[in-house]
Amino acid sequence: MTKPAFSESERTLKSDDLVLRGTLCLPEKEGSKTPDAIVLMLSGSGDLDRNGNGLRLQLNIFNAIGQTLAENNIASYRYDKRGCGESDGNYLETGYFDLLNDAREALKALQQWPEASNIPVLLLGHSEGTLMASMLANEGHDIDSQILINPFLDRLEKIIEQQIVSTVAELKARTGFKGLMIKLFLFVSGDQVAKQQKIMKRVKRSKDPVIKVKRTPVNAKWLRDHMDIDPLEEHSKVNIPTLSIGGSKDLQCSPEDAKRIASLINAPVEAHVLDDLTHILRFDEESPSTFRYRELTESDIDPRVCELIVKWIASRGHT
Repeated sequence: MTKPAFSESERTLKSDDLVLRGTLCLPEKEGSKTPDAIVLMLSGSGDLDRNGNGLRLQLNIFNAIGQTLAENNIASYRYDKRGCGESDGNYLETGYFDLLNDAREALKALQQWPEASNIPVLLLGHSEGTLMASMLANEGHDIDSQILINPFLDRLEKIIEQQIVSTVAELKARTGFKGLMIKLFLFVSGDQVAKQQKIMKRVKRSKDPVIKVKRTPVNAKWLRDHMDIDPLEEHSKVNIPTLSIGGSKDLQCSPEDAKRIASLINAPVEAHVLDDLTHILRFDEESPSTFRYRELTESDIDPRVCELIVKWIASRGHT
């Protein structure tokens, strides 16, 4: 049996009196060779654990990336969001700025660990994590560079509306008896965008961390926090080297944003939009559809993503 080229251990940190738990992934090298760099991973939106897994979908993004990095002598740290996985807290009552503070504390903790001593620290964000990466970069921490996977430039309300329009179009395209039932339901239920706008107005009026919409709890605090942020403005303040990766079949974030971001950041940017890459970092030759996500997760993440990351870090002189 081949010995893995990496070792993983539990590593905890504190944020707002909460204990956050995560995994430190280190290269398993003969001798005492120091890692060339260490990467802090920042996950996308939703109740996700350190690997990018939630109750509804098992993405296994950050464990796959972390282990590939370790095979190339790059260390990494990934952690469960507060209220998710093994971390303390209540996710449903957690705002975006709470999550940003958790990321800040994770960065501070990582920079004090002996494994990160005297090596470059990089940020790697996926989806919402790309915004967090840039916001942390703008705070003056000692960060070498950042990697943005599926970044976005529009405000949250616009993105949600676009996602609703895309989902409705997918549903309407369905055929057969099931398609007929879906079309009937959409006709009876009315304008989905207008309904979402009504919910957003209610969220803005509320001061509660959680509201219920048809008995379903909604994280109003996170929505209000996020609606106050202009991603385009935040990215335009960044002055560290950046690798930006998008997917041509990303239905949640505009693929073009991965390249548009290059004109905003005040430092060298390498930007790619990978053909047939989805938001969940799987290769998909068919017409893009969120309804196939579960099926797609049965495959590993697209190896092109890790290849680009490793090659770019090497080009920075860290390997």
